[in-house]
Amino acid sequence: MAEAGALIPDDLLDRFTFCGTPGDVIEHATEVYEAGATRIEFDTPFGLTEHGGIKLLGEQVLPALRARGIGTL
Repeated sequence: MAEAGALIPDDLLDRFTFCGTPGDVIEHATEVYEAGATRIEFDTPFGLTEHGGIKLLGEQVLPALRARGIGTL
């Protein structure tokens, strides 16, 4: 797996993954939306712990994106 992962350039991986602090995820999702995406999905893994990651997503990321006019639930 490590060898296969090494074949994926970081810049390509960065385009398809949302990671970092809630602020990082908010900014990246905003950039993707502004580039023309009509749908953004967040999937596992959800941070260092699943519970903590989902909590950050629900309490910080999604409200910030909604405030920017991105996404509706």
